[in-house]
Amino acid sequence: MFKKILVVIDEMPVSQAAIQLAHTLAVVHAADVVHLALMPSFASALTDATSYSITVADDIHTAATTQARETLDRAMADAERAGVMVRAALIQLDGDAHTVVEVARQRRCDVIVVATENQNAVVRLLSRNLVPGLITASPVPVLVCKPTDQASAPTP
Repeated sequence: MFKKILVVIDEMPVSQAAIQLAHTLAVVHAADVVHLALMPSFASALTDATSYSITVADDIHTAATTQARETLDRAMADAERAGVMVRAALIQLDGDAHTVVEVARQRRCDVIVVATENQNAVVRLLSRNLVPGLITASPVPVLVCKPTDQASAPTP
């Protein structure tokens, strides 16, 4: 049924639940997986800024990029152990789900797998969680994973 699965990953431990489910689906359906690592978008002030604040913003962006790449590397290693054909993408999220939906369209994905923490719908909307926007905007099914005891535990 699924030929290409997009899994949204980040540094949160709950993301491991989405990765594991996407890899399991890929094995069952003989599908390919696209790991999509999200980096937060950092807004910069349009007022007078010192060179110190620019340096700090650059350092934050570099650290976020490094962390996203490490998250992708771990997910790629998990895919390799599961025998899953996988590709990776790293994007800067501009605050809405449309960027993720566009990646799913460009990569011709049949389903989007995403994890969310145990929160009610109001909290997800107020915290700018990606899930409500994905469910609304996606032309393909969105499979939402909640944490399990194993997935929500911090990784060593």
